[in-house]
Amino acid sequence: ARCHRTACKSDSLRVLGMNLIDCANMVIVKAAQETPWLALSYAWGVEHQKRDLERYRAGSRLSMRIPNTIRDAIIVTLRLDYRFLWVDEYCIDQNDEIHRSEQISRIDQIYQGVDLTIVAVAGTNKMYGLPGVGSTKRTEGNVVYIGDVIVFANRIMPHTETTRSKWFTRAW
Repeated sequence: ARCHRTACKSDSLRVLGMNLIDCANMVIVKAAQETPWLALSYAWGVEHQKRDLERYRAGSRLSMRIPNTIRDAIIVTLRLDYRFLWVDEYCIDQNDEIHRSEQISRIDQIYQGVDLTIVAVAGTNKMYGLPGVGSTKRTEGNVVYIGDVIVFANRIMPHTETTRSKWFTRAW
């Protein structure tokens, strides 16, 4: 098996002007050419307000009161030994129409360039969190014992859960 980074990605996929969250320092930075990163795909929710985004530009520090889903994705990023995370709400300057348009037109390149995408299927908004990471609990499943082996059975098939989720309605 070949590594995704070397098998099908090229350095040309680094998106010009792309910002990333430096998870170790909780600051937004400009992406360097060789920087490996993860991405978060999630549902913002209807409570999103544009005025909340004015502070998120390269060089901006992230507040400790960031939404649970973003906070949990930062934790996952660091636990996987990565430093950088792309989150559209924070890495696309929502108040700079030129930057926003350029980045959205290259969204396919952003997702193609990642090493891994964290998909937040659970919950209906960015405040929900990633089950099993922070304070958001995982859904209880059925437990079956086969001898000394514990088998967990999920009541809903992952495909069904995904297609019924708020995340499934996203544009990207």
